[in-house]
Amino acid sequence: MRDYSDQIDTRDPDRDVQITGLDACVVEGNFEWNLIKVETDAGVTGIGEAYRGGGIPELVEYTNRFLVGENPLDVGRLVRYIFQEMSGHGGTTGKVVTAASGIEIALLDAAGKILGLPVYQLLGSKYRDEVRLYCDCHAGEAYAVEDGATAYADAEAYSPEAYA
Repeated sequence: MRDYSDQIDTRDPDRDVQITGLDACVVEGNFEWNLIKVETDAGVTGIGEAYRGGGIPELVEYTNRFLVGENPLDVGRLVRYIFQEMSGHGGTTGKVVTAASGIEIALLDAAGKILGLPVYQLLGSKYRDEVRLYCDCHAGEAYAVEDGATAYADAEAYSPEAYA
């Protein structure tokens, strides 16, 4: 599909923003998680999160070759561009998808900040006023049967109603 977006000069000058860099770091805990940062020349930074696994920071670093200078508001086009440019690195599977998803979240975060909109509006609309929260961070060792009393005592604090 040909992209003619660079040939149309209808974008508001305040929205003529460029990506200046992408970076990723690994947050260590019981599992390693990847945080991805997209920086822009407007001083806006978008943050995304990608599933755990090695190699993600290196793939994010690689995307600097072709995403720097692009407009972060073009989220959909840039995600397709990532898959196109990284087809030799696994195409649309595995770590490429993991890295691309974190970059997409960071781009949406930056776009929302630039436009002054919550990300849910960029994704379509709001469907609910309240969302029940489920908390499972896989922290620590699994409870042993003999620890049941402790787990039961903690259960009330972590019940779904506590976060509804």
